Amino acid sequence: MSNSNEIPEAIVCVVAHPDDAETMLGFIIANARDAWVIVASDGEASTIDRIGNNFVSRGKRQQESQEGLTRLGVTLERQIYLGLPDGKLDQCTDELQKHILAHLRSLTKPFTVVTLGEDGYDGHSDHKAAHLAAQRAVSQLKNHATLLCLSQNHSGSIVVSGDASLKLEALCCHESQFDPYVTKFYEDMTIYLPLLFHGESYKTVR
Repeated sequence: MSNSNEIPEAIVCVVAHPDDAETMLGFIIANARDAWVIVASDGEASTIDRIGNNFVSRGKRQQESQEGLTRLGVTLERQIYLGLPDGKLDQCTDELQKHILAHLRSLTKPFTVVTLGEDGYDGHSDHKAAHLAAQRAVSQLKNHATLLCLSQNHSGSIVVSGDASLKLEALCCHESQFDPYVTKFYEDMTIYLPLLFHGESYKTVR
């Protein structure tokens, strides 16, 4: 694990969908002493089982997320699911920002907000909306909280790695999205593989 002395003890992660935290922010979550995760949507736009082509309920995706985040050490009471519309987060950025800000203001200890980069890491409009909402929420705080954003080109000042098997174990909880042997993960999510094998690189935005 690189830059271990720079990993914040308490983090609040802001992501767009169930499985985003495990896929892209899993190492920093597992390494933080205290972690909260805000999941903006319930992923209803991706509720078709990739293995059996069966309908997957919204509750199923949240349940998978709860199991995956628990594997990474995030207790259920520190998992926040907002249920905003999947695929349309760019249309409700203000609402997402208000939810994030309300949660941040409820915390009594110093914390760092962690989210994806300005480009959403992969260009997904929901990912970019999560970044924008998190950035705006942090800018409204009087305590000047730090904002860390995931960098795709591995050029961040903080690089976090860890137990890849733990991250894969958390990912495999999302069985409606990835098959049990993770072959679908490798086929469909090649862009995310550096996050598994080379660690997560973060830039300090504020």
